[in-house]
Amino acid sequence: MYHLSQQYSVFGQVSQGFKAPTVHDLYYTYNQGAIIKANPNLKSERSTSYELGFRSQSKAATYELVGFYNQYTDFISSKDLGTDPESGKDVYTMVNLDNVDIRGVEFSTNVALDELLGAPQGLYSRFSLTYTDGEDKKTGEQLDTVTPVRSVFAVGYDNVENNWGLLSSVTMASRKTDWQDNDADADNKNVDAPGYAVVDLTAYYRPMNDLTLRAGLFNAFDTKYWLHDDLRSKSVKPGSMSPKTTTSTLNQDVTGR
Repeated sequence: MYHLSQQYSVFGQVSQGFKAPTVHDLYYTYNQGAIIKANPNLKSERSTSYELGFRSQSKAATYELVGFYNQYTDFISSKDLGTDPESGKDVYTMVNLDNVDIRGVEFSTNVALDELLGAPQGLYSRFSLTYTDGEDKKTGEQLDTVTPVRSVFAVGYDNVENNWGLLSSVTMASRKTDWQDNDADADNKNVDAPGYAVVDLTAYYRPMNDLTLRAGLFNAFDTKYWLHDDLRSKSVKPGSMSPKTTTSTLNQDVTGR
């Protein structure tokens, strides 16, 4: 980290990562809901990560802009093997992708609203916006597991003694239309994943230093939405409405998540 002034600084880092496949990925096959096949040939995932950022910090607010670039070797990802002819269930397994790049940029801020706007003491806001792009370098295709744009906005309150507080947050994700099967014919293309916005309400109470009680109401408005990863390998006929429910697999309500 290098301090340009008392308020502004720049920072960067290079790190390496290692992720071993789980025992379940290697040796256990599941047959509940969908069939998840073991892959005893799965290799460990290795990565090198680069990060460069700019930070501004004052009494009223902290702002941070970070760019990141991650290179993976033997990236562990799930693969759709089609449908089991006997049970009709979807079949998946874990595989290694030889070379994968994930890159993006993130902006985040924490604002003390009492200092900035004269709001009641303890009132604050948080905001983050992240753009991510992932690519399988061998095929040039996008990674299905990456959400292109994700944002979180929250307003919270901590009392003066810091022993209780409330937080209301909105999590938003962009629509996803770029999948690894972009070259498939129209009837077999992956369904477009619609964007969504979900509101969560949480609270905490700390009756003593070593005890904190937490409670939350998640998806407070009972919004129907699909996580992008849940729609991987789900094809639809052209002309269907979005969110598409042509197949029974897509007709799943995940309210309350």
